[in-house]
Amino acid sequence: MPGTGMTWLVGKCGGRRPRPRSIDHLRSGVWLVLFFTFLYVADYLGSFGTDVITAPWDSIIVFLGSLAFYWWGVNAGARHMADHPLAPAEQRVPDDGELSPLAH
Repeated sequence: MPGTGMTWLVGKCGGRRPRPRSIDHLRSGVWLVLFFTFLYVADYLGSFGTDVITAPWDSIIVFLGSLAFYWWGVNAGARHMADHPLAPAEQRVPDDGELSPLAH
């Protein structure tokens, strides 16, 4: 059923172009996809895979790469929150016994 995903996507979007804000959400999270790709490649080339990069260099590369991706992710999140602040209703802390607007 390869066409099922496309059918769902067209039905969900109704043939409309995605809003620019939706693209911003995707752009803010691209670091995570690249981080997982980096880990997969490092695992394959390191001592858990083909051993092209021997220990301890594989761990050092993953450590330094993870620091870089962490920095990228924190900055992407901060930039996203600065560009898309929460609405006042989402910022308010609910009183005791009141349901949060996000709990619905």
